[in-house]
Formats: sequence, structure tokens, C-alpha cells
Amino acid sequence: LYVSWTLFRLKDSEDVFCVGRDITGKERLGELLEKTNVLTKMGTWEIDFENNKTYLSENAKHLLGLKDSFVGEVSEMNSLLNLNQDLAKLQSTKVEIKQKEEFDTQINLPSGTNNWFRIVVEQEFKNNILVKLFGSLQNIHGYKESLLKEEKLLQEKNQILANITDGFLVVDEQWIVKYWNKSAEEILSVHKSEILGKHLWEVFDDFRGKALDIKYRESMEKQESFHFETYFENLQKWFEVRAYPSEKQLSIYFR
Repeated sequence: LYVSWTLFRLKDSEDVFCVGRDITGKERLGELLEKTNVLTKMGTWEIDFENNKTYLSENAKHLLGLKDSFVGEVSEMNSLLNLNQDLAKLQSTKVEIKQKEEFDTQINLPSGTNNWFRIVVEQEFKNNILVKLFGSLQNIHGYKESLLKEEKLLQEKNQILANITDGFLVVDEQWIVKYWNKSAEEILSVHKSEILGKHLWEVFDDFRGKALDIKYRESMEKQESFHFETYFENLQKWFEVRAYPSEKQLSIYFR
């Protein structure tokens, strides 16, 4: 049981009165919130410019590798959470409406390692002056590292596809062209700006309903790859075509 006590003395009396209020529910809720923050690797923070005070929740200090006794100066907290650049912008913006922003940043921990954090920032203004910043921070290092790794692999894949000598394109289930490499541009004399985001058979209307169109549709419907040779009459050339379907797109190589 948690009880909040209030002491008071009546005027012209030496008697002291004490009133207790059951705050068990509120305290339990706070404990539950703290446990949730621990599980989600999240903490809360606050910078009060008006009173020159800062606050970091217990879990925020743990995530940042700080001692429980840590009490940062305003400038120290700004630097710690990488808020200096945004702070300068906010302080120069005279608004009365509360705003909410979030960004990902790397924070150098006392252990010497750099971890990725997602910082949520809310602002409080008084008389058009920024008086308080507050919000949450969450350790997203594993997620961010995985995301950056995937982006790097995607860039490497795109670089390879852009430089292969085969023409390569990708269409979705609606036959909208999603990718068109440099070799496709050179072989078919169609720049990617003329075809990306457009329906394949609207750009190549001569092939609508022909053997190549039928093969592509069969490949998507049956989810089977195929190898096919066809003659492009307008280019007066024979092409070898290979198509590989997935659930929502068709990847096509030709030479």
C-alpha cells in the first residue's frame, strides 16, 4: 500500500493534522510504466530552460550508461542527446503551438561505444519563448544496424544490376515498371524517365496480347520462371528473355 501524507496546522493551534491519501494505483501504474520502458529499451528526459533544470528517468540513465547520481547541466544534456542543432532552430522560431519531432542519432556512451537512439522531442513555449524540451529516448541500435546493413546490400545489388550487360527490368502485379537498368535503356532506346512508373504494355503497345505478353502473364499466374526467345520487329533483332516471378513482381532479363 502506498500512501501520500499531507501535514497541516490550523491557525492559532498547536495541533498538527495529518491526512493520508491512497496512491497505490498511481504508484503501481508508475512501476508498470517503468517495467515497460525497460522491456522496450526506452526512457524519458526533460530540459527545463526556465528553471535551468534537467531530468533523466532511471531507465534513460541505464540506457545511456550513466550513474544513477548523474545530474546534467542544460548544455550537457543538449550535447548528450545531440539536440544542439535542433535547439538553435527551435529557439529562433517564435511559435506558441506545441510541436513533436523525432530523429535517429548516434550517442557516444561512457563505455566508448556508439549506439543508435531514437529521440522523440516535444516543445513547450511560454509567451513565444521556448521554455522546455521533453520526450523519450529509445535504444534502437540492433534495428538500425540491421536496417543500414540491408540498405547497403540493396545499394550493392542495384549497382550490380545497373552495370550488368543484360537488360533488366522489374514490374509489379499491375505491370507497372519499378526498375529499368542502363542496359535496358541502351538496348531498347527507352530512357528510364520514359518508363518508370508506367504500364509496361502502354509503352510497348505493339507487344500487348502477343507471345511475350502471354508468357509474362503465365509466369506471374503460375509463379514459374521461363526462358524464351522472341523477335522484336521494330528493332529487327532476336532477344533471349528470362523471367523470374515472385508473389508481387516479375524480374526480367533480356539480351
